[in-house]
Amino acid sequence: MGNTESLIKCLEPDKLRLDEPMSAHTTLGIGGKADLFYTTEHSGDLVKAVRLSRTFKVPVTIVGEGGGVVVSDSGIRGLVIRNRSERIQIKPQKNIFDIFRKKRTKKAEVTIDSGVRIDVAIAKLRALGIVGLEKYVSLTGNMGALIG
Repeated sequence: MGNTESLIKCLEPDKLRLDEPMSAHTTLGIGGKADLFYTTEHSGDLVKAVRLSRTFKVPVTIVGEGGGVVVSDSGIRGLVIRNRSERIQIKPQKNIFDIFRKKRTKKAEVTIDSGVRIDVAIAKLRALGIVGLEKYVSLTGNMGALIG
């Protein structure tokens, strides 16, 4: 059994497509087929798929909504992962010194999955009074694009 076949056996079959036309997943509507196309809904699925790809030495490409993606007519070899992880987790942070401060500032630890659209994340956080990402509001794409 080859590496690609081994990878296929390890991925959830309902999330996996073989010879998927990338033209269906890009804004421009062009591009050849991906050998394997896998959709993740959670960051754990994304990590698992990437680790399995590396274990089996199958090339991996991760895409978001396809807005900044141009695919050759010859397609993409290996596994293409469509990252749809959309979790935003907010944990309020308290500091013992806040009791003594006259000026109250809200602090929070925010975890945003890489598949969340930048504008959606900023709007949700702003609505909750959490600020700091506004300089990225003009960018398009998902949070994962900010890492690159």
